Amino acid sequence: MSKGSDMSTRSNVILFAEDDDDLRELVSTELESEGVQVVSVTNGEEAISKTRSLRPDVIIMDLMMPVMNGIEAIKKLKTDQATSHIPIVVGTAVEEKEDSVKSFDAGAI
Repeated sequence: MSKGSDMSTRSNVILFAEDDDDLRELVSTELESEGVQVVSVTNGEEAISKTRSLRPDVIIMDLMMPVMNGIEAIKKLKTDQATSHIPIVVGTAVEEKEDSVKSFDAGAI
């Protein structure tokens, strides 16, 4: 979890779902230096749980994560009325066109 102040008074919150520690730290640090609050999780199940409680402004979702992959998490978030409106951007090292298509079909932008 990233450092941050009281979530009830927050603005510009990004949920970053990424299992690679180094990449998660690098991206979080860069975004926080721009004044964005970043909350990090390491798998799809955590992404769903944290999104439901936090209601971030946007989600950056890796596709290849343990416990639950990003595509499954996107599907669950987009079929939940409470979270379906939150934009999800895919950030992944996956180069398979099929995975990109699946993430868009699931509701990512």
